[in-house]
Amino acid sequence: DRVCTPTTQCATDMSQYESTAPTATSDRVCVTPNPCPWTAPSMWDNYMVCGDGSSCSVLSNGGWNCCANFGGRHQCPANRPVMCAAKNCNGDYCCATTEAGCAANGGARPCGSTTTTKAAT
Repeated sequence: DRVCTPTTQCATDMSQYESTAPTATSDRVCVTPNPCPWTAPSMWDNYMVCGDGSSCSVLSNGGWNCCANFGGRHQCPANRPVMCAAKNCNGDYCCATTEAGCAANGGARPCGSTTTTKAAT
């Protein structure tokens, strides 16, 4: 049903498909999973992708904590595309509009990074 090459891997979560609004499973095109998904934002303004693959709106009742019970922040919203390296936003990674916006939170989170928190001063 899915269009894949031998080097790609299909998964059930929508974050691994190129098509944003498929009409059927056969319309989806698999892409190789990004080992560091936080280096790219979600495809939507005000929506984060959570660690379990679900998405949620930061404008909803959960606000910026809407991923708290779903594996934490996995990708920041498109309008705040940079995930910061330190978990200083209610125990999760902060999202900023630019890399400079992450200066107080350990800079942009690099691929292969480990969890960091800002030391109390």
